[in-house]
Amino acid sequence: MNHTMLEYMTTGWLRISKSTRFSFDRHLLFFEVQRFKEGEVSWMNLIREPIERFVSKFYYTQEFQGATKVKSLEDCLRGADRSQCLPADRNITISQISYFCGQEPQCMVFGDKWGLQKAKANVEAFFSVVGILEDLPTTFQVLQNVLPDFFTNYEFTFHGTGRIVENRRSEKFRQPISNATKMFLKDYLREEIEFYEYIKRRLYVQAKMITSAAADNAY
Repeated sequence: MNHTMLEYMTTGWLRISKSTRFSFDRHLLFFEVQRFKEGEVSWMNLIREPIERFVSKFYYTQEFQGATKVKSLEDCLRGADRSQCLPADRNITISQISYFCGQEPQCMVFGDKWGLQKAKANVEAFFSVVGILEDLPTTFQVLQNVLPDFFTNYEFTFHGTGRIVENRRSEKFRQPISNATKMFLKDYLREEIEFYEYIKRRLYVQAKMITSAAADNAY
């Protein structure tokens, strides 16, 4: 997103924030909102286990393009042309780190060590909560306590309606992957996995602190 778009968006936020608290939801690379006072903006996000995300995206992309029969990830990785499963430039399309790193060009470089550390630093400085898709109950527990204006009574929304909606869009094409493929992806996505594990540890530390505080207040 260019400077003009960022300025237009933050101007709108500033105008709305004078009268009400609000949330804004979009696929957006992090940027520092300098026109707001400290504490007025709370960033949050949700990430997914990188190998699971990579495999899901591989099959989803083919289905989205209208394929009726798709190449398996195993066959793609064994083939001479890996461009269908491994983007040649290893770019942002398979990176979650980029969304936390920011707007700098180096943030778009997949597997970049500087980008990984920059993303961690931004999470610590600016993100109230970053949850994980694999543990939504803990994620919502933390959100309810850290951002109560937006997530109070999440239990009813999450559990109380009795309705469970599962996204199985790419399941009909999906095939299991071998241990060898898992090991390959574990290396290929090593920075993404490091970031995910850092986020998971941070979330669980927050949850433990919330649980401990609730226990102390009970006495």
